Amino acid sequence: GDVMYWYMLSLYWSLTTLTTVGYGDITPVSSGEVWYTISVELIGVVVSAVITGQVAVLLAAYEAAYGRYHHNIELFNMFIYVNALPEGLSMRMLNCIDYFFDKNSGLDLLSVISQVSPGLQAEVQLTMYGDLLMSVHLLRDMPEGVIKCILGHVKHEEYFTEDYVIRAGDPIRGMFIVHTGRMEVLVPNQGMGGDGGDDQL
Repeated sequence: GDVMYWYMLSLYWSLTTLTTVGYGDITPVSSGEVWYTISVELIGVVVSAVITGQVAVLLAAYEAAYGRYHHNIELFNMFIYVNALPEGLSMRMLNCIDYFFDKNSGLDLLSVISQVSPGLQAEVQLTMYGDLLMSVHLLRDMPEGVIKCILGHVKHEEYFTEDYVIRAGDPIRGMFIVHTGRMEVLVPNQGMGGDGGDDQL
């Protein structure tokens, strides 16, 4: 019994020395109190290790994303310099990079979907864009199979203020459906027209 008691005290002394900054005024006396203190210290060490590890992972992920951001900034600055782009156009390009970095840390989320099976891609796209397609008058009464087929050709694009989506005389690349925001039709010699299309363009 005495040997186990001294082993217990040795374990308590070791853990307390490793996990605290010193010994307080209140110390365990009985065996139950010593074992309780040892358990609390072990739990504290495990919790601290888990939290520290998670913080390290988050910092590493942020550093990786920030590294990609700075790499893109350098490439764009070099592109702007080599091609002598005007200041206004250059600022719009850099603002575009800032926007995408703030939105999704510079990751191409669509490339993530492309790594799963085609059937699963269709289900994901149906969840993401199904309601949007069904809101279009031409597609509202289409069967689900047709909607899934159309979803296979849906391409997500984002435009910024003063961006031209399509100009008069451009070849038709497909149908545009506005998900967020609004579009305006500029009629030559007449100024600004109404929204593009009936409900969507």
